[in-house]
Amino acid sequence: MNTSLITRTAAVAAVALALSPAAAQAARKTETLSFFSKQVAMTFTTADGTVQQGPPKTEPQPGDMIEISAVDYLGNRRQHAKRWFATDHTRCTIQETGEPECRTHMAIGGSLLIAEGFPGTIVGGTGRYHGATGRVIKNKEVKGGSDVAVRIHLPGRARASALAATSASAPAPAPAPAEPAWERALRIRGEAMNALLR
Repeated sequence: MNTSLITRTAAVAAVALALSPAAAQAARKTETLSFFSKQVAMTFTTADGTVQQGPPKTEPQPGDMIEISAVDYLGNRRQHAKRWFATDHTRCTIQETGEPECRTHMAIGGSLLIAEGFPGTIVGGTGRYHGATGRVIKNKEVKGGSDVAVRIHLPGRARASALAATSASAPAPAPAPAEPAWERALRIRGEAMNALLR
């Protein structure tokens, strides 16, 4: 596998999601996360379903898939926090053009960022990052992973107020159904992970 493809794939895994400004959100908050994304696992699956751990031994072909899992530490490779603050998982499928089509999920506390493409554009999120936009502004391959910087634009008060006003004028929603057991299990797991990060 050529170095540039591994670099691109690992960089996307670093999720570095950088948000593109939205004109309608003038009163928003912007934050920049700089971190070292340390790769902990890589799986390569060929188009015919053959799975191998680690990087591919031959040049990836259209339909082949690479998955990378990483833990993220605030700072950079040379000087970073002792404990990780986030984890990410990226899945890239090789296209006919030779470029990978990638999607990354990055868990930060009890929230989630979802990014697509390279170097990464935020396309979704939950919790604190619901409605966020952004993009990766730095993604440098280093030993063991990538040094990444992501600029994130969070929805501002103006948007929150508009959403509240819309909710106030809308009819009251039907009562929420009882929480299914599988959702409860996921919620409890998330709360436990949040407690570990404090």
